[in-house]
This record gives sequence, C-alpha cells and structure tokens, in this order.
Amino acid sequence: MDQIKLRIFRSARRKKRQKEIRDEEGSIPEEQIIGVLKQLKAGRKVPDLAREIGVSAATIYTWKSKYGGMDVSDARRLKSLEEENRRLKQIVADLSLDKEALTTVIRKNGWSL
Repeated sequence: MDQIKLRIFRSARRKKRQKEIRDEEGSIPEEQIIGVLKQLKAGRKVPDLAREIGVSAATIYTWKSKYGGMDVSDARRLKSLEEENRRLKQIVADLSLDKEALTTVIRKNGWSL
C-alpha cells in the first residue's frame, strides 16, 4: 500500500511541475511569437529581439524550431492539440494508477483475476 501512496504523491508532484511549466510557456501569446519570428526572418538580430521582449536567445531559437513557417491560426491549433494530448496522457496515467491500486487490493484479499 505504501507503493501506491508513493505513486500518488509522485503523480501529484509531477502535475504541479507540469502546470508551472505550462504557466511559463503560456506567458507570451502566439501572435507575438509569430510576430517575433517574422521580424527574425526580415533580418533582425536574435539578441536584439530577445532583449526587446524579455526572453533568452535560446527561447527564440526554440520558438523558431517549433513555430517556424506557421501562421497564427496554425500555432493556436498546435497549442490546443498539445493541451488535448496532455489531458489524454494524464487520463491514461490516472487510469493506470487506479488499475494498479485495484490489482493490489484484489491480490491482498486473495481474490483471483
């Protein structure tokens, strides 16, 4: 039973970390990201853009690899699909944890599967 409690604790801690990461990522709207990438394509320097909007140069390169060549509507669609994928993965993880807990209880009580 201690393993189940430990898994639940780890799952809750992982959820908290994922939420913090999502909050950090969501601070700049897609329109601004696409606008920055268009300015980059027009010839502006990465350090200048990074300083102007308050992010690191690495963040701009990450945006470039993730959103390069997209329109604003494509970026919004990507974010919504990523959010849906995250939710579905969380559901699978929760159901797997429930299954494991029920299996442990069944074995403990001597019932067969």
